[in-house]
This record gives sequence, C-alpha cells and structure tokens, in this order.
Amino acid sequence: MKTYFIILAAAIAFTSCESKKAGAEDNKDVTLKGQFKNSAGDTLYLVDYNSGTAIGIDTTITDETGNFAFTKTISEPGFYNVEVGSKAFAMVILEPGKTFNITGDVKNLTNTWVIEGSDDNKYLKEFNEYATRYNKDKVEIVSRLKQMEAD
Repeated sequence: MKTYFIILAAAIAFTSCESKKAGAEDNKDVTLKGQFKNSAGDTLYLVDYNSGTAIGIDTTITDETGNFAFTKTISEPGFYNVEVGSKAFAMVILEPGKTFNITGDVKNLTNTWVIEGSDDNKYLKEFNEYATRYNKDKVEIVSRLKQMEAD
C-alpha cells in the first residue's frame, strides 16, 4: 500500500512540474468552486494538509442550492480537504493559478465527488477508489481466515 502511495505522489509531483502558460507563474490564487447536493446552508471548510497537520485556511457557506466558492493564495500545488462540517469531506489537489470545479452529494461525498481542472485529481480519486477496494478485500480475507480458525 505504501508503494502505491509513493508512486501516486511521484506521479503528481511529475505532472505538477509541467510547463505553465505565460504569466501563470505569477498568479498564486487558486479558485475552488462547485455545488454539493444536500448541503444547502452548510458551512464548508478548506483545510490545508501540506505541513503534516491540518490547518483550516478558509470557510464559506453554501447557498440554497449548494453552490460555493473559495479563492485563496497558495504558493505550490498540494493536498487540501473540502470538509462539510463533520458530515463529509473530499481530498483534492489544488494548484496556484488554476480554477477547479467540484460537484458531489454530501450524503456520499467520498464516492460521488467529481472535480474538473487537472488530471492530478482524477489520479488521486482513482488511487482512493483502489485503496478502498484493497482495504475492503483485506477485511474480507481476514474475516474468512478468522472464521476458518474458529471452525
């Protein structure tokens, strides 16, 4: 499992080093906007996970249809959570100078979020789906082994 995470991190670092459009290197603002179903009036938190600890960097409240937007200045690409109180979260990769659009359903955000704006987030989501399947299979195997021992 660690190997897959290391490979994912290396792939993200590599793709983050791609050449940038002229002038983009000067823009350090990132915009994350979107719509979450079943989240009217919810408080959303943007949390930075790049220093090894969670640091809340912004909050916003969704409108009556679940729309929201964050705009922050960041110095380099990194991992961030969009948290809907304690209900749900989605971990995303944000990059300076880019705009991202995220959608999902708060009732099952982990499995329904979709983000546009970079391939890095697509790879992160694929990795998370793989890790979830791996952990589910692992739990099933351990359960079967325990059952076999009991018989």
